[in-house]
Amino acid sequence: TPPLLPISTPSTSRRAEIPEADTPPRNRLLLATLRPGCETREALARSEAYCRALEVRVAVLETRAHLLEWQRQAADDFAVQHIMRT
Repeated sequence: TPPLLPISTPSTSRRAEIPEADTPPRNRLLLATLRPGCETREALARSEAYCRALEVRVAVLETRAHLLEWQRQAADDFAVQHIMRT
């Protein structure tokens, strides 16, 4: 097996940005590209937003169904009242 590459320890500097000149060439590409986890988090956020939108749509449809049921019951009550009067 090939020898393991040395692991560089992270800088203890509090600076958020590291100048490119201070970055080893093999790490520049890693710092310049998106990490696979970022795409996963974005996909998860999109999925959660889609689920919330579906939940809202279901709530609207349930509310509409309850309203229609209430209207149907009211119409039935009017029909029964009419039959009882005649």
